[in-house]
Amino acid sequence: MKRVMSIAAAAALFAGAAAANPVFLATSGSTLFRASSGGGVATFALSDDLVSMFRMPNGEIWGVSATTSVNGTYEIYRLDGALSAAPSLTLLHDGFQATYPGMTYANGFLYGFADGSQHLDRIDPGTFAVSSVGPTGTFSNGAAAHDAATDTFYGMSSNTNALYTIDYALSGGPTPAGTLVGALGFDFQNHDADFVGGILYTAVQRNDNGAFEVGTISTIDGSYSFLMTLENLYTPGVVGMVVVPTPSTIASIALAGLLVARRRR
Repeated sequence: MKRVMSIAAAAALFAGAAAANPVFLATSGSTLFRASSGGGVATFALSDDLVSMFRMPNGEIWGVSATTSVNGTYEIYRLDGALSAAPSLTLLHDGFQATYPGMTYANGFLYGFADGSQHLDRIDPGTFAVSSVGPTGTFSNGAAAHDAATDTFYGMSSNTNALYTIDYALSGGPTPAGTLVGALGFDFQNHDADFVGGILYTAVQRNDNGAFEVGTISTIDGSYSFLMTLENLYTPGVVGMVVVPTPSTIASIALAGLLVARRRR
């Protein structure tokens, strides 16, 4: 019983720390924005544009390009040094026939909306082989995010300015249905999302006030809550977004691990 309680406490500590001290990484074209929840936004020039970003189970941050390479195909990169003074991109694969404005990791595979359409693809992260899941029926899609705790897959559409849940795992079976959660409450353009610590975060280019900003979305009704501004007047361009732990959060996770290890002894 003590072991179970200590592991649960560690998980709660991680979730609380991640929610309390997030660092937001967002791209607009080839510009990387790094913003702290405590205030302050830094920008960095990347070697390519990233149209979506997501975390892998080992903590690496990956992203997909929005423009073709010299080979006429789209690339997938690893973002290195995300919290350093010089973030950079490392090429992992150049061979996608489509770009993926919304891509995320879920249960061993990458899932993305091909060319921002309603069509969902599944990608093997080891071989980068692409297989079709099918059309979701939610018009065009952008952001994709996965809640591993409940195995819920979220997608956003700038055509309807709304949030959906999607039956993402029906590869080779029935057409994956998109179910409306609700509207964000304003008109938006390019966007991306990430699910961390029980919270669905998004970076959106708003058409009503012209801002590029970060907020949260209710998974109950789709309503949006503002957190911070990245650009007062956004520069049109593709958007990627991921949330990462701060050094203090990493220290909290390490401490939680020590507490669990001591309990096991």
